[in-house]
Amino acid sequence: MRLEDWRDADHAVVARLYERELSRWQNELAWDTSVSWAIVEAGRQRGDVLGWILRDESGQVRGWTYYLLFEGEIQIGALSADRATDVRALLDAVIDSPEASLASSVSCFVYPAAASLLSALRRRRFAVRRSLYLTRPLNTESLPDQRPAPTGVRVRPYRAADMLAAVRLLASAYEGAPGAVCFAPHGRLDEWVRYLRQLIERQPCGRFLADASLVAEDVSSGRLMGTVLTTAVAPGTAHIAQVVVGPQHAGQGVGRTLLTQAFDAAGQAGYNAMTLMVDEENAPARALYGKQGFVERSAFVSARRAGVVRVGYGTAAGRQVAV
Repeated sequence: MRLEDWRDADHAVVARLYERELSRWQNELAWDTSVSWAIVEAGRQRGDVLGWILRDESGQVRGWTYYLLFEGEIQIGALSADRATDVRALLDAVIDSPEASLASSVSCFVYPAAASLLSALRRRRFAVRRSLYLTRPLNTESLPDQRPAPTGVRVRPYRAADMLAAVRLLASAYEGAPGAVCFAPHGRLDEWVRYLRQLIERQPCGRFLADASLVAEDVSSGRLMGTVLTTAVAPGTAHIAQVVVGPQHAGQGVGRTLLTQAFDAAGQAGYNAMTLMVDEENAPARALYGKQGFVERSAFVSARRAGVVRVGYGTAAGRQVAV
């Protein structure tokens, strides 16, 4: 077995890796990731996005991974291999890379949540969580009853001017929540700003659907109580990329109202399915989504661990790595 730095790989080889992932996401998740792979490839060509390709003795590709070093954290975007030994080899290559020796932490949010991946992550002492990928149809018969919004609550489309209020709402609602590290690793407001801007502008979760993205505000004060941000991940498939309600408004029906109105807006726009992701351990959210007709389709894995600063260097796959 040998590792190849994917920045040195032939473009046609890497293109086949993208094509396989694109097909898998479309078939298993009804999610078109073509824009995402174009962004990754641009980063690979610049040298900003790092990665490894694992080959056997005959030169056949056995697996691959990509990652980047951002603000002191290694962020793994994919770990793709069929065999457990290959997954472990790729993960070890990332953790033992020169870039990882400069990082204070290592994280990933990848698909699918295979047993081999979970085992490899736990072996390297990652704290591992699963995010369930849920789906529901959006035909007229399946839409939930459109109960009126709670008294004193007004629902309207999300506007660019809502950014700062939405950031504060996210920071407040996710404070102390383990699952928040996927969005804002340290819970800082600047991290929430970056997350929200990327979600809306850079399409990591599909094309932003302004008409199906809503806010709930207090009629008397105009204060934001909750928001739902919706994207299109494929023709016919809309996705709840984020739904959040202020802690002081939990249990008042604000979240239900935002969801049902987003369903209606997406259905009116011609989408026939809605998807979302939820932390497996978030029981209240899972109960809400279950009442709204969502069922589990698949799962992602998120994981994080502290970095290890190493002294000295060795070599692996022809490049220096920390040891």
